[in-house]
Amino acid sequence: MVTRCTSWPYVAAVLLLTGVSTATAKYSGGTGEPNDPYQIATAADLIALGETPDDYDKHFVLTADIDLDPNLPGRKVFDRAVIAPHVGGMTNWFQGTTFTGVFDGSGHVISRLTINGGHYIGLFGQLRAGAQVRNLGLVDVHIQGGRWCVGALAGLNGGTVTGCHSTGDCVGGLLGYNSEGVVSNCHSTGTISGGSFVGGLLGYNSEGVVSNCHSTGTISGGSFVGGLLGYNSKGIVSNCYSTGLVSGSTNVGGLAGRNGGGCIVTSYNSGPVTGASQVGGLVGDNGYFGYADGTSTDGNVAGCWSTGTIAGKRSVGGLVGHNVGNVVDCYAKGSVCGDSPVGGLVGVNWGGGLYHRDKPGYVARSYSVGCVDGQTGVGGLVGDNYLGSVIVNFRTF
Repeated sequence: MVTRCTSWPYVAAVLLLTGVSTATAKYSGGTGEPNDPYQIATAADLIALGETPDDYDKHFVLTADIDLDPNLPGRKVFDRAVIAPHVGGMTNWFQGTTFTGVFDGSGHVISRLTINGGHYIGLFGQLRAGAQVRNLGLVDVHIQGGRWCVGALAGLNGGTVTGCHSTGDCVGGLLGYNSEGVVSNCHSTGTISGGSFVGGLLGYNSEGVVSNCHSTGTISGGSFVGGLLGYNSKGIVSNCYSTGLVSGSTNVGGLAGRNGGGCIVTSYNSGPVTGASQVGGLVGDNGYFGYADGTSTDGNVAGCWSTGTIAGKRSVGGLVGHNVGNVVDCYAKGSVCGDSPVGGLVGVNWGGGLYHRDKPGYVARSYSVGCVDGQTGVGGLVGDNYLGSVIVNFRTF
């Protein structure tokens, strides 16, 4: 009896410790520290993460593929981002807790994410500076939302996204808005459509860096529509390409709808592009970004090319539809057709009009190959060279 009784405190202690451990366990394991990230293995884990803003600065690793099909038990059609959602309704400025942690997909995929919501929607609503998402696939997503910050992975990115990809139906492809973030070695496929700022990989890139990325999807929209990104504002895009069909109304480009004061280098497009005005095989409009003090930054396109078939009405070019920036060491090889002006390389090389006559479009060391068809203002290299623009060292075939 004595021996049996003295064992009870030990048993009770073991049971107590076991109960405490079970009660405090989170997700499918881990502590959230860099060397022991929280393990996300199920849809319930992922949804629990979204409902725990206090963990948005922690480290996570995906340990299995997760299916978010809303027809499966415990899943749903989301009305906002799964993680770090915007809680301000249809207001343009993000309201809520941003994600600043690390999410490692470890090569796994999250499939059939379905969202029907407003602004800042995707798997993440907003990734702030310092956040990292890597090695993650989003497959067969279906996302419908407002015109502002809609993407499969994140509505808005200010962090670092590497080695990620997406397929499905969305507005911004992988990311809706990239604000000073870094995006590398990512790609997107599927059907991408919307009104404005529509891109195969990114809707809008503001002072961000995008490198070694590509898009192969079908892209359609109204204005600022591009095979890779809709609008590049003072951002840097390098070693990227697009191969899908791109169609829109104004500012439509095989790679970027508009390059406003940004740099696009060593990149190309091989897909067909159609639109109404300012339509280019690589960039619809290569222009400047104007500041409040009257200064501006030129758009630069260098070491780039396009081989797709280009069709439009006004300001149509094999590489750039409308240029008020710099085009250097580039070429276009696809056929180009439109009304006026139409150019094998640049549709309109413009001096900037009434307010920017001192900033002429500049084309150097570039050439075009292919058929050019139009009504008026048709040229093998440039359709219309206007207001003292400079063209040097060019050739046509």
